[in-house]
Order: sequence, then structure tokens, then C-alpha cells
Amino acid sequence: MRVLTSVSIQRHSFKYHVQLQKNGEYLISMPVGLAAFRAKDGVDLFPNLCSIVCFLAELHLAYEKLLPSSLQSLTLFARIFEEDHAKALTQLSSHTPLLEQLTLRGEFHFVDTNPAKSLRLRHLRDVDLTRASMSSCDFQYLCHLLCESPVAKLSIHLKRPLIDELHSAPPLFPFLRHLIFCGDPVIAHGFLDKLTSTSLLEFCIEHDDSITRLGAYKSLLGLLHERFSHSLKSLHLNFGRYQKDVHLHDFIMNTLMALKPLVKAGLEELRYSMPIIISTLPEELQNALDPSSWPETTAFSFSMHAQRLSDQEPEQDMMFWALILNAFNKAR
Repeated sequence: MRVLTSVSIQRHSFKYHVQLQKNGEYLISMPVGLAAFRAKDGVDLFPNLCSIVCFLAELHLAYEKLLPSSLQSLTLFARIFEEDHAKALTQLSSHTPLLEQLTLRGEFHFVDTNPAKSLRLRHLRDVDLTRASMSSCDFQYLCHLLCESPVAKLSIHLKRPLIDELHSAPPLFPFLRHLIFCGDPVIAHGFLDKLTSTSLLEFCIEHDDSITRLGAYKSLLGLLHERFSHSLKSLHLNFGRYQKDVHLHDFIMNTLMALKPLVKAGLEELRYSMPIIISTLPEELQNALDPSSWPETTAFSFSMHAQRLSDQEPEQDMMFWALILNAFNKAR
């Protein structure tokens, strides 16, 4: 009998349906009302489980010990913005002391009635919020919850600027080393300006559908040089879609010039992605995009095809929403 290391759980109408998977294949589907009852007695249902995907259709899920203490990777889906997910995260984290990777999907809301207590996640290294929707206040509250966790990698899609109150908040990701930011460079600038960490190794910005402004990118690159030139080793400017609102030739040349100080300060890897054919560019710009023009770097690349993380539809997203729709249809 194989040891199961991955499980997906959903809850609907006070019934549980567990779908176990191994190497992407479904193994068994079964109601686990009795299992949930056993969980209340502190019994680990799957003592060797390392990864789980949960749909928080009802927050009661958090109060039943369905998550074993061996869990290392947790993905949470939420669809009810009006609910308070702070208690759910707090309770779930108390069951998962070894958690290393946390992914949030859907609409999350945290009721800020009391000062937030940091989650007891001393092994948390990787947080993915690229498909989590929340307000600036909710994001601030989540920062409170994660302020003592040693998060080294953060993937995030912020659609609104951070509020000024973050200056008085607890440390904002003090251990962060790798940042993937999906969104407007102005918002990215505000986030980096408030970031507690001073040892950022890798930064990637994936431009969203906001207006492309040369000044915003020059300011962002200037801040990166000011705060992280001593540590930053890898940088990726990713424009996954054609930029219609700027003069591309001037934009590319000026951003390349703004990157020079970072390269001189020790940047080793530089990637620039934009859906444009290099042969259509002026010769001067073609030469500037040639790796030989960047001898200080160990790796330089200009790519016409770079899919943005925010555009990708993870397979587990598709699988899970299919499960939810199927459960709702059966409940009718």
C-alpha cells in the first residue's frame, strides 16, 4: 500500500468529500463525516501527508483537525469575501507547525477587531498570493499574521497601493530574498519602500494591464539600486503583453540605461521580456539588447515570449473549481 502524500478536501452542506491523488491521478473519493468526527479527538487522519489543497466553503473546516502536523504545503481556496478568514488561518496554522509553503487563492477578508497575533509558522519559506484577492487593509492584516515567519520567497499581485499605516506595522517580510511582483510599478515601488528586508537577492516585476510609464520604471529601478544594490543578483522585467501606450524604442532604451547602475553594482542575471521582434528595432537598440553589450553580467537575455505568472491558470485551480461545481450541482 502506497503512502499518500497529497490530498484535496472540500466541504459542502456539512458533508466532506475527500479526493486523494497520487502523481496527478485520482485514487479514491469518499465521504468522511466520521473522519471529521475522529479529527476532533486529535487524531491525524493522514499522518504522512505533505501537501493539501483545501476549499474554505465553510470556516468550520478550520476547527476540525483535518490537517496533520506533518503538512509542508498548504493551498487554500476561498470564495466568500464577507467572511473572516483570520480565525481560519490562525487555527489551521496551529495544526501545521512544519508548514513551508502557503498559497492563497480567491477572495480573502480579515476582520481587524483585535491586534493581529502572528502565526506560529516558524518553517514557512514560500508564500504565493498571486491569485488572492484582498483589500489593502486585508493585506496589511495578513502582513501582521506573517511578520514573524521566515518567508524568503513571496509571489504577490497587488492592485492597490499600500496604506501609510504600514510604516507603523510590524516588520514587513524581514527575511525576504526572492520577490515576484505582479502589477503596477508605482505600487511595486511603494511595497519595496516599506519592505523591511535589506537583502533582496532576486526581483521580478510582471507588468499588468495598467498604463506603462517610463518615469515609474526609472523610479522603481532607482529604488532598487538605492536599497538593494549590495545584495540584488537577479532582475527580470517581464512585459507579457504588447505595450501600446508608450514609444517602445525610447522605453526600452531608457529602461536599459536605468539598469546600468544596478549592473555596475553587482547584478549578475538580467532578463528583459517583451513581445516585440528584435529585427524591427533600430540597429542601436538591437546592439544594446545583445548579450555582448552586458559583459559584467553572467546571464543576459531578451525574450519575446515570457508568460506572466499572473496569466497562468494552474492545473490545481482548474481541477478544484471543477470539483466545487460538481458538488454544487449534486446538491441541487
